[in-house]
Amino acid sequence: MAQAGYNMWSEAPQQMVQLITTGLLLLSMSPAAAQPAVMPGDTFNGCRWLVPAGQSLFQPRKLEPQDVAAKNARGCLSQLDAIYGADGCPKRFCSYDEIGPLPEQNSLIP
Repeated sequence: MAQAGYNMWSEAPQQMVQLITTGLLLLSMSPAAAQPAVMPGDTFNGCRWLVPAGQSLFQPRKLEPQDVAAKNARGCLSQLDAIYGADGCPKRFCSYDEIGPLPEQNSLIP
């Protein structure tokens, strides 16, 4: 006696193929494509945004132009740290391979 209606087992292979295809498509996306777009326009201090909308707390602050060379020479301490341009604006966030060792504990004390 055949039952009318939905038969989960007859449609399962087709649904599985759709799920696998969707998963592979998501995995194949580049990290840049998966990241939310940065906020348009400039920050309140004239630098361009490096962070997505809603994450302005993580925007690196602008430096005085005379401090840029020393900051960039010290290197990166985390991925929330940035590389700065001559105008004092952060140009991009640091990447994993740019993060240097932490300074010695006593080197921060004058």
